[in-house]
Amino acid sequence: MGDVEKGSSSRRDGGRTFGVAFRGLRWSPQAISGWLTCCGKKKKKMEWILSDITGYFAPGTLTALMGSSGSGKSSLLDILSKRKTQGTIEGDIFYDEQPLTGAFARDLVGYVEQSPSLIANLTAEELLLYTAALQRPASEDLSARKAEVARLMEKLGLLGRKDVVVGGALTKGLSGGETKRVTIAIGMIQDPAVLFLDEPTSGLDSATANGIMKLVKGIAEEGRTVASAIHSPTAYCFGLFDRLLLLSGGRVSFLGEASGAVAFLTRAGISADEDYTASEWLVEILARPETLGRIAEVYSGSDLCRGNAVRVERLLSSDPPEREGALEAKSATQPQRWSPLREITALFRYRTLRNFTDGAYLGARVGDKILFMLVIISLYYGKGTPKGGSDLASSASAFSTVVPSVLFMVTVLPAFGAAGYMPSLMMERPIFVRERADGNYRVPSYLVYKVLEEFVVTVPISLLFCVAVYYGVGMQGDLGLFWLIFLVTQNIGIVLAYLVAAFAPSVDSANAILPCYVTICLFFVGLLIPYSEIPVYWQWFSYITFLKYSWSALMLNEFQGNQPGMLSFFSLNEDDSKWAYFGYLCAFYPAFFLGALLIMSYSKYVKR
Repeated sequence: MGDVEKGSSSRRDGGRTFGVAFRGLRWSPQAISGWLTCCGKKKKKMEWILSDITGYFAPGTLTALMGSSGSGKSSLLDILSKRKTQGTIEGDIFYDEQPLTGAFARDLVGYVEQSPSLIANLTAEELLLYTAALQRPASEDLSARKAEVARLMEKLGLLGRKDVVVGGALTKGLSGGETKRVTIAIGMIQDPAVLFLDEPTSGLDSATANGIMKLVKGIAEEGRTVASAIHSPTAYCFGLFDRLLLLSGGRVSFLGEASGAVAFLTRAGISADEDYTASEWLVEILARPETLGRIAEVYSGSDLCRGNAVRVERLLSSDPPEREGALEAKSATQPQRWSPLREITALFRYRTLRNFTDGAYLGARVGDKILFMLVIISLYYGKGTPKGGSDLASSASAFSTVVPSVLFMVTVLPAFGAAGYMPSLMMERPIFVRERADGNYRVPSYLVYKVLEEFVVTVPISLLFCVAVYYGVGMQGDLGLFWLIFLVTQNIGIVLAYLVAAFAPSVDSANAILPCYVTICLFFVGLLIPYSEIPVYWQWFSYITFLKYSWSALMLNEFQGNQPGMLSFFSLNEDDSKWAYFGYLCAFYPAFFLGALLIMSYSKYVKR
């Protein structure tokens, strides 16, 4: 990168190194359009979290990014890695002389989050193999991928813990330090040229933090460009850093050699306490906003600031042809990612197999169906539809509501049961957001995988439920259609749960929205009030209630040609087609699926 010093490359693949330069970088969480009037004039001044950030990270060096809470450290790393998608971003970002693009960031920039959301029921090795399957080139065979994961685990000291589950709040697994090593391994799995880390030592004791940062230093010495946000490093950790970028209120307060920070601040009139180490003194300064503001003013007028600006301009104005050729050569070593089908296959291979052996996962999806099946059979055993009746009056009074009520429960139970999926869906959202930011898969691939995984579970359990209820109650309709209607209704409820989980801001709101919607739908199913009795101003809602079509198809399946009087009592016609109602029911599945897909692709709640 121009005349910036580069560390020697000892990378296993001898890969190309890239320096990072940024100029005039600004970021506001508000979009500009939200601050404009209809006349095109600003309502009020934009609030910039980052303001005029100019600097660079040199290849082969480890740069510390320090600042008080709210100074913009994480936001800067998110922007430099193309992970920040909200608000207004202004300024220039270049990797060598190439403007930063999403494709470049996905293939060559690694990112280690401060508190990443990991899949708790996978082992350390399974998690890395899963990530490698989605991030590494599709042309790489499984043996080579396993060898790369083993090499990375050995390097990060994880081989001895490869069979331990990651764990979480409710599951014991890896320790805090081991989890940090796994997150670094995830950031390194695609062998990036640039690595950003957001507070990799947070929550760790000093000895573990020192060990983590020693590993990070070794990554930089391989020729990579490494920058790490860090809050309060130990003296040992701080000594590992080559350079320091100090932020104050979204502005640069210092950018230079880490060993020269104390001397610069002393020249700026900030006296060092002899009882403090350099890192302790910097942490002390970060707690004084007024001092930080003064440092930022001193830096902006210093020769160091002017020198950094000149160097950045010189780097960005260098003759680019040779760089472009090098970028193309490096990109050639990064073959295209897997196709959507291969992404879905990888998700099934590593996540579904583990889920299907997880008692908690299966229990939430099977337990309620078994319970309701037993309750229905015990209440309505042998009270099915009698044959040979020509109208409602020909059947015993006990039969007038028993079977319609059973069919009503068969209809609504899958819809209410979908609420049981909400907590797990909402808790998995952070995993989805992180993995999408890492470029693991496309949104359609993830959603198709999730609904197919759920479908696989619903097939056997719905068949057991329907056969038991059908024969237990003593029904007379087509068992195959009875099962198909229940199966489709159950999966529509699941997709509806995904739709609600996609736009609901929290678990509590999701658990309120879905039952509320389903409860309203109950009034329009046809049992509580016949269709002909629904007020004209509410009739439109009955047509967009999927439970109506499910119950109507079940009623026609049971009573058509047997008890037409029962059908007419509930405003159904003997000549209606049960398969037509089944077809209308099926149409809700792609509609809810498309809604969930659009929201998951564009909603603010699932983006950074």
